Amino acid sequence: MPRLVPDWRDAWRWYSTHCLAIAFAMQATWLELPPEFKALAPDWLIHAMTMLALVCGFVGRLLDQPQKASP
Repeated sequence: MPRLVPDWRDAWRWYSTHCLAIAFAMQATWLELPPEFKALAPDWLIHAMTMLALVCGFVGRLLDQPQKASP
């Protein structure tokens, strides 16, 4: 049975979470753009930018991030 990581409440601070949110936002924005705006950039560009954000998310998950200060 999968379990949550012990510090799951801090997930919003993780680099990987930020990158996944950016990738989601880019794709959601692209889907909602009118065709005349989409014509200004090639399709491969938005997909490449999303892939870069996802790769950064993978790398961000592997990085040791500073711990939050204890009160």
